[in-house]
Amino acid sequence: MSKYIMIHVLLSFVIAFIATLLLIKDERKSYKRMFLFLLLFNLSLPFLAYVVTLLFAPIIAFANKKSYIHGIKTFNKEEFLKSPYPKVRRFFGEGGVTFLVKDKSHNSPHKMKSLVFMTKNPNKESNALIRGLLSDHDYEVRLYSFSFLNGQEEALNKKISHLLQELDKTHSDTHRATVHREIALLYWQFIESGLIEVKNANMMLDKATFHANQSLGLSLDRPSPELLYLLAKIYFKKSEYRKATTYFAEAVKKGLSKDVVMPYLAEIAYEERDFETVQHLIQAYRPKDISYPLEAVYLQWRKS
Repeated sequence: MSKYIMIHVLLSFVIAFIATLLLIKDERKSYKRMFLFLLLFNLSLPFLAYVVTLLFAPIIAFANKKSYIHGIKTFNKEEFLKSPYPKVRRFFGEGGVTFLVKDKSHNSPHKMKSLVFMTKNPNKESNALIRGLLSDHDYEVRLYSFSFLNGQEEALNKKISHLLQELDKTHSDTHRATVHREIALLYWQFIESGLIEVKNANMMLDKATFHANQSLGLSLDRPSPELLYLLAKIYFKKSEYRKATTYFAEAVKKGLSKDVVMPYLAEIAYEERDFETVQHLIQAYRPKDISYPLEAVYLQWRKS
């Protein structure tokens, strides 16, 4: 221990002397003060190490303290890989259903698979995509698309034909009002389902308007909110916003929920550039599932 102290003192002297010569080049500065400062600094380094160790030891001990989580089951990767767990794979290959269907130059064998998938989950968007496949270069795709759309249209037309025959046979105003309403709903379904082309939509709208008004005329004393709501949507689709607003208001008076009507009223106000009304409606409207066309408008005005 004494040898270590002697060596440490000797080295401190030598290092302090060399450092003093290197640091002080101006003769006016005190060599003695600098030498004593550097000597004391070197001599105190071991003591500084003791202090630093005492300070950091509790911190290191706290950081290395193990924390245990109870009730956790371990995951055995080897057993998992050996188990008959279903492997995840792409059902439609490289690309989604929409991409495979829209790409006219795509010769993927998954196009037919995508088409069959859409026919099992028909909606307005999928029907529009299927209608676009009627001009596809693949014969099987064209034939399947045509057969599906034709089957959907024939099913609706058969229901309408049956109701028209029933309409000729009945003389009860109440029953005739119900039949007219059902026929109007079927024509409206043609439009909402996207089964018809845009150029034929006006014809279907006119037929739906006629039968809905016939039903309303036969049930003026007690029109149902569903019938008024249907008429409002028809006039909204025809861009006759004044009539649509009137029927929406009547439907609400008859018991229809305001949450159903509010998006249409906001969109009518937006189309008429009445932005103050849009802002008022959006701020007062807190929908659970806001309609897709109004989502951007809702997010914009909700913050204002």
